[in-house]
Amino acid sequence: MALIKCKECGKEFSDMATACPNCGYSPALEQKKAIEKNLLPEGERKSKITAGFLCLFLWVFGAHEFYLGNVGGGIAWIIMSFIVSFTCGVFPILFLLILIPIIGAVKLWTMPIEKFDIKYNQISSPKSKLGCLFGIVIVLIPLILFFVSTAFSAYQKAVQESRMREMSNIIDATKNQVSDVLDNI
Repeated sequence: MALIKCKECGKEFSDMATACPNCGYSPALEQKKAIEKNLLPEGERKSKITAGFLCLFLWVFGAHEFYLGNVGGGIAWIIMSFIVSFTCGVFPILFLLILIPIIGAVKLWTMPIEKFDIKYNQISSPKSKLGCLFGIVIVLIPLILFFVSTAFSAYQKAVQESRMREMSNIIDATKNQVSDVLDNI
């Protein structure tokens, strides 16, 4: 137990006390006000409930990390989900696949609001708009590439079949011409 000096009246009081017994000054209340002053406006704050649901249902895309402004964490979740999807035949990895996002969501939901605000809703914390935009780009690029590759392979198959039909028609026409020439001889 140590004695601290009151900023209001200058008298010493125990650091275990919630307020100065002489004037009522509360260091904890002052600290809370200082933290509140550095938070984003009420309408721009991120929600821990939303972050938890994004973690639970869209963890494959790292949506909760992008929402919270952690672009690197979102990319790590995407890479992890691709690695896990390529090794999904292994039972322990499947168990972790289900367990990790559940733990992450519960961790977000049970985090005290003050700690969540300090970590994610500070004026100086990463902005979620850029993180969400980057997340959308990271998710859309592979999807677009997948659809383009699928369409390109279907196009190549159709071109190949068309060429085969054309060659078959040319061969049939040549056979007919040869048989006509042979019939005329």
